Amino acid sequence: MKFTNILKYKIFDSNLIELQVYQLIIIFFLIVLNLFLIKKIKKFTKTKYFEENHYNQIILKIFLILRYSSWIIILIISLNLIAVDFDKLLSYKIIKTKNFSFTPYDFIIVIIILVATWTLLLGIKRLFLKIVHDRKLDIGMSNSFFQIVKYIIWIIAILIALDSVGIKPTILLAGSAALLVGLGMGINQIFNDIISGIILLFEGNIKIKDIVQVDDFVGKVKNIGIRTSKIITRDNIEVVVPNSKFISHNVINWSLSNKITRFNVQVGVAYGSNVELVKSILLDCAASHDKILKTPKPIVLFVDFGNSSLDFQTLFWLNEPFIYDVVKSDIRFLINQKFIENNIEIPFPQRDIHIKTQTNI
Repeated sequence: MKFTNILKYKIFDSNLIELQVYQLIIIFFLIVLNLFLIKKIKKFTKTKYFEENHYNQIILKIFLILRYSSWIIILIISLNLIAVDFDKLLSYKIIKTKNFSFTPYDFIIVIIILVATWTLLLGIKRLFLKIVHDRKLDIGMSNSFFQIVKYIIWIIAILIALDSVGIKPTILLAGSAALLVGLGMGINQIFNDIISGIILLFEGNIKIKDIVQVDDFVGKVKNIGIRTSKIITRDNIEVVVPNSKFISHNVINWSLSNKITRFNVQVGVAYGSNVELVKSILLDCAASHDKILKTPKPIVLFVDFGNSSLDFQTLFWLNEPFIYDVVKSDIRFLINQKFIENNIEIPFPQRDIHIKTQTNI
């Protein structure tokens, strides 16, 4: 067999595509050459000369554009080389039924709609971030608005995509309704969480970066989704909470109306202690901590005459409630140190035990 005949041997032949050996070799060569050039460019971007160049970021973006452009060019050359009939290819029916057909053209339309939607949302997100940066809107409220806009736009985009490929949304909704009725109570909780998520986004009672207490843990809201929300606890553990909990349970939002929150540290001293000195020490301990607010000023209350001690309570205010446990611990360390230095005793509970003996008669 002649070499020319080998090169012209048809590997694949159909009414849409005709691929010969020499065409495959050219395509393979173009791919290898492009990969080689990309590797060289990557190596160049890691050199000291490139890192010290003032225009390195601009050059990097140009290289990125050229990289994607080169693959597009190779794809176009390859399609022209194997003599693809684009009209037949785009109208080729991948899926065909009595009332529905799906072609590569439909697929391209769907991709264009989804990419356009994603690009639009990216632009809207940047707009919201700019508004937040200009301090015209709170970041939590901004996220809530963006989430609402995002879901509405995605629903519209999906409906347009379905309609463009010949799927009528009304028929799909009717079929879905029958399916949902069949599933019944199995997905009742899911719907409850979704509706709760929509309520949260519209009401704005809980927003991103709010400090909330749910069940027995306190955490910072990281994300509010359509069905669940993510909360970062003080142990840096990410907890996924169903949105229905925020609606149907008692939830404390430490940041809802006022981020300044009051906390307290309690301590007891022995009877006979100088109460004025105790008050002065407690106020000094609270005032010396850099996280405790100067306004309102910390105050000390003489709470009660306890069974074994005189009970005091130090009240102070924080605008960072997420770290209140750490602040309270620091205050206790300071109080203990100052009491030792001033010979003030923190008593332990005392009980008198009377032993009754019985004499034998």
